[in-house]
Amino acid sequence: MKKFGILFFLLFALLSCSHKNETDYKDLFEQRVLLDAFTTPTPNPQADCVSSMDSAASCLVLTQSQAEAFKRHCNPTYPSLLNTEIVSLNSQIASETDPVKKESLQEQLRIQQANLDLYNRFVSKFPSQLAAYCYKVAGASDTEALCSSVLAAKSFEKFSEEAKACTMKCQGQYFAKQLSSSSCASTDFFQFLLSAERPTTECLLDCFKLTNIEIDFQLLK
Repeated sequence: MKKFGILFFLLFALLSCSHKNETDYKDLFEQRVLLDAFTTPTPNPQADCVSSMDSAASCLVLTQSQAEAFKRHCNPTYPSLLNTEIVSLNSQIASETDPVKKESLQEQLRIQQANLDLYNRFVSKFPSQLAAYCYKVAGASDTEALCSSVLAAKSFEKFSEEAKACTMKCQGQYFAKQLSSSSCASTDFFQFLLSAERPTTECLLDCFKLTNIEIDFQLLK
């Protein structure tokens, strides 16, 4: 009987300890949640966007070939002019009988097609940064209005505030890093944007994981 009494006492003590540990864990978890809530800054996508666009524009205006880039990317008729030139070259190639002249026309066509492909690639990858750059060069920079328009776009309608802020930081951090290291002026404009693609995409992937949202593959093409 004495043995049963000791066994009962030990079982009671074990259950009490287990319950206390569970209670302590719950209390600790709740405290951690509250601490995170108070210490994590409230996301501010608008401010992050303005900072991101300012960094991109300030860096891009320092790059080499930026004068040529301005003619291309800040001219709304540039893609249609390229398309017109491509159509004209194709027509000339089709009617040209001289092999030397034909080869010269084909080389011109390859260059213009490459220019159009590069234009479309940059516009799809860095539309906001290029817009900010164009505004800055033209002396009419208004990143507040630009960011309001960007964040209100359909591509962001399913994003949480955290996801929007994270995305904006991703799109500007590469430019900010290059700006702080004085690397912008030593790089060609077009090569600079090509170099920005990979780190920006990697950051966006991490951002989507952290904010638990579905990946918009349009941002990663």
